[in-house]
Amino acid sequence: MVEPWSAVPEWIAKAEGDWEALEILLTSNSPGLRDVVVFHAQQCVE
Repeated sequence: MVEPWSAVPEWIAKAEGDWEALEILLTSNSPGLRDVVVFHAQQCVE
């Protein structure tokens, strides 16, 4: 039987990856990337 919380570390790693991408995109200061920044922010929070 799979532990109910066994996927938590994987999901945290994914959220941290989205956060890192968000920070990189924000430092590029490119208006054309705003939608991508918002996407990664939403993914991180979700």
